[in-house]
Amino acid sequence: MAPTLYHYYWPVPITDESESMSSSQKLSWLEWLGILGIPVVMGLSVALIIFVVKTNSKACGDGLLVEQECHNVTSLLERQLTQTRQALQGTMDQATTCNKTVVTLSASLVKEKAWGQEQLTRGEKLQGEKEQSQGSMEGDWEGEWLESSGGGERSGPEFQGGMAQWWGWRACHVPG
Repeated sequence: MAPTLYHYYWPVPITDESESMSSSQKLSWLEWLGILGIPVVMGLSVALIIFVVKTNSKACGDGLLVEQECHNVTSLLERQLTQTRQALQGTMDQATTCNKTVVTLSASLVKEKAWGQEQLTRGEKLQGEKEQSQGSMEGDWEGEWLESSGGGERSGPEFQGGMAQWWGWRACHVPG
């Protein structure tokens, strides 16, 4: 029997004749690889074409634009968050400084109040001493004035208006 295309692609049942076929009539491994490889390559090519068509579709392009816009908005929000955190830190630093200033001023105010109270107490004490010494000096000076005037009134400008003017003149003209 003469070899036909059938013999190359489909195995022939083993008979005495087929065993005697020459090696040129048997399919080599390269031929088998070609027979099986062509459909695989064709299938992968079709899959690649479908993938390229889908990736270049309008929906995919819109998705990429949306993704890029989302990335831009995210970057903007991250920058704004960073700026807000820096502003918050600056405000907290200012608040800390203000609190320290308030504490310092409060302490100074307490010291000033204590000093003012001390000065008021001293002033009252000195006023009391002054009144006490004026009372004792007034009696001495009144006696002096009466003795020197002979019991009558003086007629100089420093003595016009009575004892009050004399006391004012005396206070202004007393040495020391």
